[in-house]
Amino acid sequence: MATVAKKLRQIGIIGYGNVGRNVANNLVFRQSILNPSSGSQESEYQLKLSCIFDKFKQIPSDTFPSEQNIKIASSLEELTSHSDIVVTCLPTPNDIKSLFDDDNLLSLMKQNDIWIDHTTTDYEQTISLSNKALNEYGIYTLEAPITGGISLLKQGLMTIYICGNYEKYKECEPLFQCSGRKLFYLGDIIGNATVTKVVSNMLASVNTVAMGEALMMAEKSGINLETFWEAIRFSAGNSFVWETEAPLVMNGSYDPDFTLELQCKDLELGHQICLKHKIPLELMGLTQQMYNRAKYKYGDNKPSSLPPKLIEDDLNTPLRNEKFENWGYSADTEKIDQSFVVVHDFDTKKKN
Repeated sequence: MATVAKKLRQIGIIGYGNVGRNVANNLVFRQSILNPSSGSQESEYQLKLSCIFDKFKQIPSDTFPSEQNIKIASSLEELTSHSDIVVTCLPTPNDIKSLFDDDNLLSLMKQNDIWIDHTTTDYEQTISLSNKALNEYGIYTLEAPITGGISLLKQGLMTIYICGNYEKYKECEPLFQCSGRKLFYLGDIIGNATVTKVVSNMLASVNTVAMGEALMMAEKSGINLETFWEAIRFSAGNSFVWETEAPLVMNGSYDPDFTLELQCKDLELGHQICLKHKIPLELMGLTQQMYNRAKYKYGDNKPSSLPPKLIEDDLNTPLRNEKFENWGYSADTEKIDQSFVVVHDFDTKKKN
C-alpha cells in the first residue's frame, strides 16, 4: 500500500516555567505518543515541537538534544514563523492579556493556526480572545487548563480539560496525550474547561485548610502523625489532597512547585464566576480569605500549601514527621481510569 505523506504541524511554546518546561520535555521525550507509528491513534498530521520562547527567562541553547532542531526563539515573531500550533503556558490572566493586547500575538499568527492555552485564566477573557481569534484572524482556540500537580506533569499523567472545535481537538490530541493521561473534552463552548479547573482548585484549597486542622488535632492528641496519616488514607475522609499535600506539610516544604499568589489568583477567578451567577460563596469564600491571610503573612512566592502553617504558628506547634523527609508520589497507571490512585515513594531524594 502506498504511504500517504503526513502534514507537518509545528508546535511553539510560549512560557518556560514549571508548566511550559515540562510540557516541552514531554513533547520531546514521548515521541511514540506524539507521532504513533501505527494503530488506531495514527493521525494524518505529524506533530513536532519546533520552537520555545519566554519573554522573561533566558533558555539555554543546549536545553534539548541538537538532533531535535528545536529553536530557542528570541522573539514572538520568530516563534510564530516556525509554528502552526501556539501553546501558551503563562502564570496569570494579565500575562495572557498582555500577550494579545501589547504583543499582538494574533497578528503574528496565520489563518488556520491553533492557539492552545494551558493557563488557568479568566474564562470571560478567554471567550473574548477566542472569538476575536476566529472571527478576525481565522485562528482556532483550544482552552486546555491542566490539573494534578507538577509531579504528575513530569510523568505525563496530568488531567487536561479541553474546550473548542472538536476537529482541532482531535488533531492536537497526541500533543495532549504526551502530558495528560486523562483528557476530558468538555464541548465546543470556550470557558467550560476553565470553570472546571477553577472549581477543582477551589475544592483542593478547602481540603488543604481542613487537612491542616486535622493534623493539628492528631498532634495535640498525641497521635503519631505518620500512623494518623495512614489511618485517614484508608477511611472515608481520604482525598487526593490528603495523600499528596499532607506529606508536604509534614516535611516542611509545603508544595514548592506552586505559589500562594497563583493559588489566590485561582480562588479569585472562582469568586468572580460565583459573583456572575449569584452563587453564595460561604465555605469557599472563607477558604479564600485564609489563603489571602497566608499570602499576606508569608509572601506571594511562598509555597501554595502554607495555610496549615497559620495554625502551626498560632499554636506554636510544627506538624513534622521524619518519615516524609524524602517523600514523593506518582500515580498507578493501571487504575488511573478509576480516578487518581496515588503511589507513595519515601526514598525520592536518595534515588536522585
